Amino acid sequence: MAHHTRESQQQPQTKSAVVVAEDKAERKKDHLRVLISNATSPMAHTIATAVAQGYVFGYEQPIILHLLDGKGTMGMLEGLVLELLDCTYPLLRQVLMTTVDDSAFTGIDAAFLLYEAQDAPIDLGVQLFHRYGAALEKYAKKTVKVVVCGCQMSVNAFACIQAAPSIDNRNITALTRLEQNQALAQIASKLAVAPNKVRNVVVWGGKGRVPDAYNAVFLHRENLLPVTETLKDDNYLSGEFIEVVNKRARDMLNARSKYPSLSKGKAACDHMRDWWQGTAEGTWVSMGVVSNGAYGVPKGMVYSFPVRIENREWQIVEGIDVNPHIKKRIDESAQRTMNETQAAVRAA
Repeated sequence: MAHHTRESQQQPQTKSAVVVAEDKAERKKDHLRVLISNATSPMAHTIATAVAQGYVFGYEQPIILHLLDGKGTMGMLEGLVLELLDCTYPLLRQVLMTTVDDSAFTGIDAAFLLYEAQDAPIDLGVQLFHRYGAALEKYAKKTVKVVVCGCQMSVNAFACIQAAPSIDNRNITALTRLEQNQALAQIASKLAVAPNKVRNVVVWGGKGRVPDAYNAVFLHRENLLPVTETLKDDNYLSGEFIEVVNKRARDMLNARSKYPSLSKGKAACDHMRDWWQGTAEGTWVSMGVVSNGAYGVPKGMVYSFPVRIENREWQIVEGIDVNPHIKKRIDESAQRTMNETQAAVRAA
């Protein structure tokens, strides 16, 4: 089947721009090579900015950006690099612009793999991410950290994992942080507190997301209080809250005639930042990861769980007391995710 996404129509082109010249004797840290695919998209611009600023990998970490996109985009990539140059980010050492996978994936330490074809057949995404997985397998560092972003994240991440057998499947994850951030914003608004006062709002799921605030807490006058005891509104937490989050992207589309890109790019950066720098003690975040069977989710599928992270290793938070309404939705989402994954694998 012909692949109609922008990146598949490849014309070999690779260019490099040195952004900041440096004296190797003064270098304090080795460079990190960070890949962003679909790099001319608005979401990619948000990610490139945050990475270059130091938000994601630390404010002392020099960066070499690898920007990958498809045939006919080299001019747009060069325009993005001109903007990055004009931003004068001191951590950004070099930018590689390319339309071919070998240059894009060679030696990378981290990757943001973007896919925003909302209405494309599912097998097109599977083919693209199988290609990305093969490139990771052949060219990337074996320690590479990957976040798969965009629609059908569970299936695409699964395809990527299958094509990269020598890379630990724990190193390939999927983005559900956008829904977590959206859910957290709703709870903070309901409580009339700043979003950074709320923690442990999480998102379960794959095909279908399940926002969950039943174990969330918030800081009030130096005390952590349970959200459930303050709101005292089970109907909201098990119903309206979930529906508001799940239709957020559609509401954005209706309001702006486009899907979210700024918030999604920020969420991808939050995901990678916490993976790279770790989560605070007592804090959970949501990541699409390979299931170990926890909470009855079948082993091997990519599914969003609450995780804690230390030394760049995530662990699923087990033993959470899951509300029965939430558990029913988790089971339904797991079944839909399994069906979609199996269908996509057969189609590809």
